[in-house]
Amino acid sequence: MQIVVLGTSTDAILLASRLCKQHDIVLVDVDAKEKASYNKLDVVAIDGMVIDVAVLDEANVAGADVVCALSSVENLNLVAAQICKKKYGVKKVITCIYDTDDYGIYEDAGVFPISATDLTVDAFIQHIMDDKSLTTGQLGVAQASLFGNNYKFKLFRIDKNLAGSKIKKIVDTEGGVILGIIRDGVLTQYDPNFKVQEFDKVLIAEMFE
Repeated sequence: MQIVVLGTSTDAILLASRLCKQHDIVLVDVDAKEKASYNKLDVVAIDGMVIDVAVLDEANVAGADVVCALSSVENLNLVAAQICKKKYGVKKVITCIYDTDDYGIYEDAGVFPISATDLTVDAFIQHIMDDKSLTTGQLGVAQASLFGNNYKFKLFRIDKNLAGSKIKKIVDTEGGVILGIIRDGVLTQYDPNFKVQEFDKVLIAEMFE
């Protein structure tokens, strides 16, 4: 396949390095050539803004099977993804988002969004569930250092007597932040008016020294 990767973020470089072994990759960003050379990538590198139509023409976006928008700036990803979808008619456009509230914006534009935040949380959930400590509704705890801060992630089950209640009225986070609700194995982003059901689980993040 011909795949265009927009951006030279750490994720973009890693994606390009893995895909270029089996596919034709075009890497686009203001420092694409420098990054491709430094990382010894077997790709076509084109320097320029990922939202510049002339640059996208040079990258032959119109002939791409897939476009992946992975710059470190979410707004650039959104604009670039929309251009690739609407102007060039690329069938599959995938983008990385950092604010999960933006899912609807991308989906409305016909772009498939992948949340780095959700993927990180999913990984924590997996590790939490591998070490259950069933005390007072708490299913597990995991700790991690992210961006220079220490976090504790806790997973709690919902008591069946609280089914139908709004999450904001029944969960004491003890200073933590609710990241989301897990229902049937699917993580749903936090909404204070979300009504919980029996067997739901609540994921909470708490910063500590």
